[in-house]
Amino acid sequence: MGGSQYRPIRRSAAGWLLVSGFRPELAPLLHNLWAFALVAWYEELAVRGYLFQTMLRALPPWAALFLSALFFAGLHALNPGATLTALFGVFLAGLVLGLACLVTRGLYLPMAFHFSWNFFQAFFGFPVSGQSFPGLFRLVREGPAFYTGGPFGPEAGVLGFMALLVAGSAILFYDKRHDHGRLPGSSPL
Repeated sequence: MGGSQYRPIRRSAAGWLLVSGFRPELAPLLHNLWAFALVAWYEELAVRGYLFQTMLRALPPWAALFLSALFFAGLHALNPGATLTALFGVFLAGLVLGLACLVTRGLYLPMAFHFSWNFFQAFFGFPVSGQSFPGLFRLVREGPAFYTGGPFGPEAGVLGFMALLVAGSAILFYDKRHDHGRLPGSSPL
């Protein structure tokens, strides 16, 4: 089977998602793996590793968290299909990634979450922050963009917002359960 050929199939999920093809090739997926690993490493090192850490030295944790998430959203403002809704979703992702950094006092969880979020969206054929990548499936998103995120990807829709809220809640639960007490009066990492 050729480089970018998809096998045609038609399946619908809730009437919002049509799987119009399947490509069982590993080369594009391995390329995505490395590309998304580098993006997660670079963005987390810059935003949570440097900017957020620097802000924590001068600001209360909630202010550093808010401002670094706002900056993170701003980094995505010129991505294709970026709307205020999409940027709000990226802002939420920035809050979750910042919480992960604050609670674990490290970058391993934000990097792993950032990588897996992006990689698996692309792996299953969804756009990632407005960019399209070859995935295992060719998807046609037929549902309302308000819910699905439309051409920007899941982080721009209510379903993505809900996934981010669940992830943020899990991080807060982890912090409370392990009695870290790192929120809200956290000091720099």
